[in-house]
Amino acid sequence: MPAISLAQTHYSSVGQIPIGGEGGWDILTIDAAARRLYLSHATKVVVVDIDANKVVGEIPDTPGVHAFLPLPQQQRGISSNGQEDKCSVVDLKTLTTISKLETGNGPDAIAYDSNRGEVYVFNHKGNSATVIDPKEAKVVATIPLEGSPEFGVADPAAGRVYCNLEDKERKSP
Repeated sequence: MPAISLAQTHYSSVGQIPIGGEGGWDILTIDAAARRLYLSHATKVVVVDIDANKVVGEIPDTPGVHAFLPLPQQQRGISSNGQEDKCSVVDLKTLTTISKLETGNGPDAIAYDSNRGEVYVFNHKGNSATVIDPKEAKVVATIPLEGSPEFGVADPAAGRVYCNLEDKERKSP
């Protein structure tokens, strides 16, 4: 077996950003163009300016939020509110909720297909994915799945959206 050589990498802390507050944390996302970090935190999304290293806002009323997906080209974002079986459509400039849309049971991870302009909210307990048109702020479809989705990703080049079903096991031939 050939030896594998790894380059020595040194990591160091560049600082801390105090966030605080009660409750759990989940998926974080970055809007590289706006230089913002979005942190899913219990019942809100905390917004951090990554150049100034400080909290610059919050998106409230997102009960059991698992993920927040910024869509900078549309100046909107989508949160998955796991405790209310809804997602919030948010104005990225004002951080206010434009509307809430019904999803399946237990919305969790979110993926965006840039070719189709669709957001996929993966409903962990509902064994489904809710497809959203973010421009119109409306649900366009619900896709039943054969298990409990945990995380998803879109591949625009292949024209596909993939998600893992955490309660399913692939058997090797």
